[in-house]
Amino acid sequence: MFRSVSKTGIRPIEIGRRLIRAIDAGRTTGADGRTTAPNVFSVHLNESDRSKFGDLEKPLISELVDAAKQYVADEGFSLVGD
Repeated sequence: MFRSVSKTGIRPIEIGRRLIRAIDAGRTTGADGRTTAPNVFSVHLNESDRSKFGDLEKPLISELVDAAKQYVADEGFSLVGD
């Protein structure tokens, strides 16, 4: 998901923005006009960036999941498998 990072490392807002872009890039519209979005994503960080999140990693994952679900709902997309 990330090709390069700044000298200060990855910030949570950057991960969220890229997640939203990945949802948009992976969406499809069926013959019925229904837009379906992907529902599985992997975020890979190098160890030095990941270690900066420390105890915030699990809450961050939860926030990203919630943000993705909210975006999909706000846009009126269905998720794959729904």
